[in-house]
Amino acid sequence: MSELEQLQQRDIPAGRQVLRDHHCNLLRVADYCESNYLQASDKRKALEETMALTTQSLASVTYQVSSLATTFLRLLDLQAAELRKVEADISLRSPQRVDMHKEKVSRREIGSLTVSKRFLSYQKIMSPPNPPSLEPYYRKPLNFSVLDDIGHGIKVSPGLGGGSHRGEGASHGRWGWVRGWGEGGGGVLPFCVTKWVMMAP
Repeated sequence: MSELEQLQQRDIPAGRQVLRDHHCNLLRVADYCESNYLQASDKRKALEETMALTTQSLASVTYQVSSLATTFLRLLDLQAAELRKVEADISLRSPQRVDMHKEKVSRREIGSLTVSKRFLSYQKIMSPPNPPSLEPYYRKPLNFSVLDDIGHGIKVSPGLGGGSHRGEGASHGRWGWVRGWGEGGGGVLPFCVTKWVMMAP
């Protein structure tokens, strides 16, 4: 049993009981002194005896009160020391407990992410019962003269020659620049037209 428990469970209750006993003793001493003073033939001697008993009884009560007060102060000091110890323990362990709590919460959140999830079922993509028939692929040759009639250029026939239509152009393979002169009507001056066309072999 620690000192604090001993004071709480044994010393202080015993001191309070002693004070109750002294209270009863003081009442008996008062009754005795009163009857003794009334019955005594020598009043002075009875008064001195009463004063002595009163002094002794009050001194005993004062001692008991002082002893109980000292015990109670000791109890308060021990409780204050325990509180300071608990406070220091809390201030030391509080950050650790907070960190532990945060770690538990984090682990719980991570655990919630590891739970298998059920995805909603959607209708599967199925091929149509009667697929449309596709034409077989075949390679078509390129027609390089399909755009020759588009625009304002002058089409050069294979039989034409001379510098007025082709003389200022240089051919590169089967393609070349062709420059021709057009005549404007109604007083319009002649104009020059240049076009990149496929040359005849």
